[in-house]
Amino acid sequence: MQQLVKKWEELYPKRMSGTVDDQQKKGEELKELAREICRGLDGILNHLGILGKRLEDHYAAARSICYELDQGRRM
Repeated sequence: MQQLVKKWEELYPKRMSGTVDDQQKKGEELKELAREICRGLDGILNHLGILGKRLEDHYAAARSICYELDQGRRM
């Protein structure tokens, strides 16, 4: 996940530069990075849940954002 976050941090500030096509490509790449980050986060949270560690209060917003992204309602 660290590599995904690093890619996000590199690409996000550049998302509005270049042509409209360049911006759209960057937007799609950011969406895919977000999906991969969400899958990783979900896996970690699910594993912690199996271990009896509940972090729902802290990560409910992140899960909501990931769900909306997965449903095509984000970005």
